[in-house]
Amino acid sequence: MTGRQRCTNRRSTHRRLGLAATARDRQLAVVDFFCGAGGFTCGSLLAGAKMVCGIDCDGRARKTYQENNRNGEGPAPFIHARIEDLNPMHLGELLELYEQHPVLFVGCPPCQPFTNLRTSKERSASSRDSLRLFIDHVVALAPDFVLVENVPGIRAKKYGNLWDETVARLRDAGYRLRSEIVNAARFGVPQKRLRILLVAARDAEPPWPQPTHEPNEYRTVRDAFTPPGLLCGPSLCQVEPGQRCEHDAQQSASLLSELNLRRVRAIRRPGGSRTEWPSDLELACYRGHEGHTDVYGRMDWGRPSPTLTTRFVSLSNGRFGHPEENRAITPREGALLQTFPPEYRFYDASRDMNVIHIGNAVPPRLAQAFVAAIVESVRGIGDR
Repeated sequence: MTGRQRCTNRRSTHRRLGLAATARDRQLAVVDFFCGAGGFTCGSLLAGAKMVCGIDCDGRARKTYQENNRNGEGPAPFIHARIEDLNPMHLGELLELYEQHPVLFVGCPPCQPFTNLRTSKERSASSRDSLRLFIDHVVALAPDFVLVENVPGIRAKKYGNLWDETVARLRDAGYRLRSEIVNAARFGVPQKRLRILLVAARDAEPPWPQPTHEPNEYRTVRDAFTPPGLLCGPSLCQVEPGQRCEHDAQQSASLLSELNLRRVRAIRRPGGSRTEWPSDLELACYRGHEGHTDVYGRMDWGRPSPTLTTRFVSLSNGRFGHPEENRAITPREGALLQTFPPEYRFYDASRDMNVIHIGNAVPPRLAQAFVAAIVESVRGIGDR
C-alpha cells in the first residue's frame, strides 16, 4: 500500500469512527507547524488536546519545547525539519496512530516579512513560501480543522495574493472558513497584540471562541507580573541592569550604558516616555520628531503591554521599559506577558535566543481559547 493510499484510508476510517467514538477517543490531536518553543502547543494542551508533534526548523527550540510540553507521561514529539523538506506522506504515517481522533493542523509561519520590520529579501521569500507549503500539507492530508495565525499585514497587496490564495485553496479543498483580526487582550492576554486568525473546518461550521475580556477588563502588566508559581518565589526578583536572579536565569536585565541609565531614570514611572527627557539627554535623530514616542518608554502597570517583538529586552526598540525599575523588562517578564506559565523554562544557552523564542511565540492563552472552541465543537458532534 502506498503512503498516499494510507493517508486516504486514514481519512475514510476517521470519518466512520472518529466523531462517533468515545469521549476519550475523540480527543483532538494537534500538529503544530512552526512550533518554536511551544506557545501554541502549550495552549493546546491546556485546552485538553493531545499533541501529535511539533515541527520546526529551529533545533535550538527542541529542549524548551519538550521539557515543558508533555503528552501524559512523555514529552510532546518534536520534529526538527524545514517544511520544504518534510514529506506529507511521512506525517501521514504518523497520523495513522490517531485515525479515530479529529485532527487539527496549526500553521503560524514566521511573521517578520509581513510587519514593518526590515527583513532580507531571501528571508522574506522563504517565510512567504512557508504558508504555501503548509497549505500543501493540508491539501495532502485533509485534517478536520486548520488554524492559521499571523500579523494582519500578511493580507497586504505588496505580498501578492498570498492570503487570498490561502483562502481559495482551503475552500477548494472542501473547508468552510472564518477569519478575523483579533486583539489577544480580548482573550486574557495582558498585551495589545493584533493578529489575524483563520479557522477552517471540513464537516462543520468553523468553531470560534467568544472573547472573555472587554476593554475595561483587560489583564494588565501588573496582573502579568504577579502570578503564583514563579521560579523566583512569591514575586519576581528585583534586578538592576546587567543583573540576574539566582533562582531564575530568565529574570535577567540587559546591561545599560551610563547615558541610557540616566535616560531611563528621567522617565516618569509608570507609563512615561522619552518626551520627558531634558535636552541634554535627547537623541539627535528624534529632535523635532513627534513620532516613535514608545521608544525608551515605560510600560504602565494598569494597562496591557504593547506588542512584544523579538527585541523586547531592549529599551531602544519600543515601550519595553519596566513600569518602575530603571531597566528594560526581562525575558521572564516577557514570557509572562505572552502568558507562558510562570514555571515554563527556556533552555537555550543564549539569552538572546530565548528572547527570540518568547517574542515569536503565539501566546498560550490565545491558543488555548481557539483550541478549546474546537474541542467543544468536537464534543458536541459526538454527543448528537
